[in-house]
Amino acid sequence: MNHLKARALLFYLAATGQPYTRDHLTTLLWSESAPGDARHSLRSSIYRIRQALRPGGADSALIADGDLLKLQLGETPEACDVMHFRHLLSQGTESALTQAVFLYRGRLLQGFTLADAPSFEEWARFEEARLSQAYLDALDRLATWAEARNEWAAAIGYVQRIVQIDPLGEEAQRRLMELYVRNGTVGLALRQYRQFETALRQELGLMPSSETQALFHEALRHPT
Repeated sequence: MNHLKARALLFYLAATGQPYTRDHLTTLLWSESAPGDARHSLRSSIYRIRQALRPGGADSALIADGDLLKLQLGETPEACDVMHFRHLLSQGTESALTQAVFLYRGRLLQGFTLADAPSFEEWARFEEARLSQAYLDALDRLATWAEARNEWAAAIGYVQRIVQIDPLGEEAQRRLMELYVRNGTVGLALRQYRQFETALRQELGLMPSSETQALFHEALRHPT
């Protein structure tokens, strides 16, 4: 378990890019341990991280300044994918957002859990929700820009990724159907509706809204 806590500490310092007091970090990862044991575990994790970073000559990146601990990854945001993702989002340009959505690889720390560190788990859930929403917002903006240029195939690609994240989101489903119709692929719009209808019924016991059903019937009237 100690090596998992060291990994969690490294993840946390890298993803946040902030300095933290030792008390904060022991509360985050060893809240269920006695204070003395928690401090010892933190020192052991710091040692493990430095040992892991040493072969690449990066052990000096973990900086202890009095009671504060920080991971100094350098001047460029590319050193940490989460920080790089946020940096690209902050730029807000179409080019930067395109790079950001390409960089996104799914859920934060997917498959990594620490059952005895509830504070770390809470942070990971909150951070995952923030990153996921930022990803969806970026896709939405990129799709809107593509639609404005009548680049239907590109817009479809972005909205498909939104639907992958939120398959029961009805607004995104309608948007994807409309894009298929505009792109001249009406058959795909009809298939999308039927897939959504099945998923909605199976997952929630509901039918698509009247607005979505009307869009489906309108698509039926288009030549395929």
